[in-house]
Amino acid sequence: MEINDFITRLKSFFEKANRISCYALTTKGNNVSAQELKFESGELENLLNNELSSFYTECEKRQLQEYPYGNCKETIEYRDCNHESIQIRVKQILGKLNNPDIAYDDQKHPNFDSYVLKIDDGSNIVYLFTKKNPIINLKKAKRILYVFSGGNKLRAVNTEMYQFLKTIDVIIFEGNIYFVSLRMEKAFGLEAYSHKQKEKFGNLLRDILDTVEFKEVSVVLKSKNAQSFKFINEEKIKKLNVPEEKRKIAHELNIPLTSAGKFDFKDSGCIERLFDYLQDKLAKDVDDPDQCVGGAGTLKKYT
Repeated sequence: MEINDFITRLKSFFEKANRISCYALTTKGNNVSAQELKFESGELENLLNNELSSFYTECEKRQLQEYPYGNCKETIEYRDCNHESIQIRVKQILGKLNNPDIAYDDQKHPNFDSYVLKIDDGSNIVYLFTKKNPIINLKKAKRILYVFSGGNKLRAVNTEMYQFLKTIDVIIFEGNIYFVSLRMEKAFGLEAYSHKQKEKFGNLLRDILDTVEFKEVSVVLKSKNAQSFKFINEEKIKKLNVPEEKRKIAHELNIPLTSAGKFDFKDSGCIERLFDYLQDKLAKDVDDPDQCVGGAGTLKKYT
């Protein structure tokens, strides 16, 4: 789907939407809590229109790509809500939004980290997430807020105040989650998933590489941020166990081989190129005969 098609589908949905609700949300650790926020008539519609206006203007310049792709600066990245990395967490969060565990008039609530607009057209629901605590904690504020009271005199504000942005970080729509930014990766469990992927990556390489090869690889692996392991290509890792495939990969990545057919990692750059290949981060398809011309000088890394 192209970005224009995505925006068109969204606009078509919002034209039919007849119910809007808003929730404050906390997603810390394994706990998720939600509280519905009530608005005066017409205020939620204004908030939604402001968010959508900013979204359409900003995102019509972007491309739609499957997550994980980049940094969501020039893209909107999507993933099926049933993907193993987010299925449980999405179900948990939507469950709380559909059945909040904090009463709307309860003054005791956790420190929220985001808020959500839930839009219903009678047959489908769209969720718009923004990574922002809507409640301004006046007790911790470094400023004192005043408002005009009767007689045009100022009085200090001593009740809770709320703030909302004109931005959207995540959209759940038609069974997919769309990341407009990456600010809520952790909220949807993707940071924890990256740690599992990094561990899996190391275990797979340990099973295939010999002791000396893996010892050198493990040093670089330990220094890597888990967030860089959002995706690993297991089929490419398995190719390292096939001597002919391994020679081809080594040639295209400009990694020397010993007479015994083992990787000779002369510098960390060789390992970096191998990692990029095994995570599909190379613009050049090393496995495509038409692109295999040899030499690392032809390699360019996705940003």
